[in-house]
Amino acid sequence: MEHVPNDLSQTDTVVAHAAPSDYGAQQNEMKAISSFDWFSKKMLPSLLQVTAIIAVAAIGMFGSLPATIAAGVGMLGFELVRAHINNKADLNRELVLYHKEIAHAVGKSPFETLTIADMRHAADEKMVGDNAIKPLKLELEHLAYRGRYNFLMAGVRALVTIGGAVALQGMMAPAKAALEAGNGWTTLAGSAFWPLTGTLGAVTGATIGIETMGKKYFDSHEPLTVYHELTQLQDLTKKQQLAPEPVFAVIVKLDKELAKDIQDHLGKPYAELSYRNKTRVMQACESRTHAQALTEAINNDVLPVTSIAMSACHQMDWVEFERNKETKDNGLVQQPAAQLGVSMVQDKSFVADLAKQRSIKAQALSEHYLS
Repeated sequence: MEHVPNDLSQTDTVVAHAAPSDYGAQQNEMKAISSFDWFSKKMLPSLLQVTAIIAVAAIGMFGSLPATIAAGVGMLGFELVRAHINNKADLNRELVLYHKEIAHAVGKSPFETLTIADMRHAADEKMVGDNAIKPLKLELEHLAYRGRYNFLMAGVRALVTIGGAVALQGMMAPAKAALEAGNGWTTLAGSAFWPLTGTLGAVTGATIGIETMGKKYFDSHEPLTVYHELTQLQDLTKKQQLAPEPVFAVIVKLDKELAKDIQDHLGKPYAELSYRNKTRVMQACESRTHAQALTEAINNDVLPVTSIAMSACHQMDWVEFERNKETKDNGLVQQPAAQLGVSMVQDKSFVADLAKQRSIKAQALSEHYLS
């Protein structure tokens, strides 16, 4: 029987500030980037790779060995440039997602144009001290690993194609000799058909096989990331209300201490729990994770989805946030986000009080069922 102890929801946390603001422009920018992704990462690479394979194979069929190697080097350069562009696009998407937090960390206005250098500074404790954005640091480590993987796969694709072209050149020697002896193009076409199609098939198959194995290795060794979860939640909020469950799942993924506590007390990771017990764990941990409050704030367009990661890494000041909320609700002028700074406080926020008032009975019932 899975058991949720009472003290699982009573662990104090230390958090820092993330200010509410309008994220309409950010969402529009993210939508444009996502639309470009479909073409640049799915359709365009496939078309370009097939074209490049055919071009290099044709040079390998009719040209000399130096010409074939030169074409292969050209393809290698093309693949590396494409990998560089994809890596830069990944960084720019991260920059868009954490735009407000980066601006606050480096002391700039949220309306200023930020650079990738600003993003790196915002994740570097040596540059911005305690303002360093912990979840962004994790994402940049993930993207650095992915960037190396992209360059490696680019080199592999080019080398496989070069190998196929060189092999094709050797197989086409009889056909070229027949052509030089005065035989017609029909003879050449007949002699070239099977070597050419066989080489294209072998190159394509080898490329797909290597990329599949590489992706499997990458997925099993990649550093922690919640980028995809956050962007999916961001897209979801444009269509419907966000539920607390995916918010809590992201928090557990980032908060290793919480994940360890859940596994230690329940005997299995959070992801392997039944839906019913996931719900009970989420309720028991509300005062520690603020999952319900985060969900409500995001649905009300008060906070961005990045606040989930900020809160999970204990960098969101719930006390300061509630003070600002009360000020706004009372019709008073709210203090600008840039002037609020970072406040390190213990978790005695409005979330715990609200959760206590509205769910004492439900939580007691949950503990009874889980005991």
